[in-house]
Amino acid sequence: MDPSQQAAANAHAAPEAIQFEGATVAKLDDHVPFPLALDFSPFACKAAEPVDHLSKLEQPSADSEHAAQLRLYAVVEHQGTFTGGHYVAYVRLCERWHRMSDSTVTVVSEAEVLQVQAFLLFYER
Repeated sequence: MDPSQQAAANAHAAPEAIQFEGATVAKLDDHVPFPLALDFSPFACKAAEPVDHLSKLEQPSADSEHAAQLRLYAVVEHQGTFTGGHYVAYVRLCERWHRMSDSTVTVVSEAEVLQVQAFLLFYER
């Protein structure tokens, strides 16, 4: 893999990133902090006529129906190595977090969810 392909692969890797060292590929198991909420409002705008420059877009207000306040509702964690392992899902249901691993479902704390090594994060509006 040439350096530009390696850079592209690293840029699109999940928080449990893939590390390339020559011909060796390894999964990184470092925890990457993630928020419970994301504010995408600065990147959202209401439907309007096209503009010829970004500066002419109307900025949404925090209470706008177009505000993009997103809330974390699920996390997928990969446990194991790059060549094999197990996926565990953490899902917010009825304002409580649940850990789902195969046929086992347990209630967990929000603090526990925030400490997992996230592979995928799911946010909802």
